Amino acid sequence: MLETYSVDYYSVDIGRIEADLYELAKFGYNEVDKGIYRPGLTEIDMAARQWLMAKFRACGLATSMDGVGNVIGRLGASDRAAVVIGSHLDSVPCGGMFDGSLGVLVGLECLRVIQEQNIELRYPIEVIATSEEEGRFGGMLGAQALAGDLKPDWLESARDIDGEFLKDALAKFNMSTHTALHSRRTPESIHAFVELHIEQGPVLEMEQKAIGVVEGISGIFKWLVKLIGKADHAGTSPMHMRSDAFMGLASFANEIYRIIEEEGTDKSRLTIGRVELKPGNPHTIPGEVDFSLVGRDLDEAVLEQLANACRKALSAIAVVID
Repeated sequence: MLETYSVDYYSVDIGRIEADLYELAKFGYNEVDKGIYRPGLTEIDMAARQWLMAKFRACGLATSMDGVGNVIGRLGASDRAAVVIGSHLDSVPCGGMFDGSLGVLVGLECLRVIQEQNIELRYPIEVIATSEEEGRFGGMLGAQALAGDLKPDWLESARDIDGEFLKDALAKFNMSTHTALHSRRTPESIHAFVELHIEQGPVLEMEQKAIGVVEGISGIFKWLVKLIGKADHAGTSPMHMRSDAFMGLASFANEIYRIIEEEGTDKSRLTIGRVELKPGNPHTIPGEVDFSLVGRDLDEAVLEQLANACRKALSAIAVVID
């Protein structure tokens, strides 16, 4: 038999959400480019999490931080499955003030309205601000911890693009691989999970649609690639005698659209987001190039095809510039 429900409508306080967003944006705001720099598991990220915990406590929520830095505020009984509302607090470099943050702060505002209107809850509600979701260490740490999808060997070996190990970043804040593995939530403890998120692209605006519904979440691979050539004097080395590492990168970058056309789908993405030339002098032919490569697709098999195609293209280029 189907259940019937009466629906009441309530309004959130947009001004209160806006004030929260601007307050949170101060954590990592850059005056030069107006972007947010709040990488996961950094001092500024943890300061933002402490700020959020203070907000939760001010509302009388049961407040905690788990073993990877997920911040949790709960309203309602502690022994029942919860409706979870949330998103992430960390940002990519030069991120926007709404990315992730909006989904967390809207959840907080919903709980404020529930309290102010004395709305009776069928299920407890939790707001969760997940930790390190932007892939500084190559994964989606907070969500993976909640789902019990962390592996000890990955926790021990994962590191960011600057070489810092995940386990060392956790240790700075009195967390560890052990606490990370114990942050799993059982399926029985979560009734539903709802996330409000901005679109991180131009599609909805271009199609003049106000809202979209997520169909899936992309899988991802993240590589750090090094091409080694030979550093020579830019003025005296003939063009046909050079082993220019940068030209190897340029050749691979030119292959990206072909790889996606042949091996990918309209959901596939390949991105070179960071490049470092060595020795990095205007008058020296680059002897080495280090660059990041991030691949995305909704289908695991397609993602593996993309990865294999990238390996083949890089191997061919490496032979050419050797």
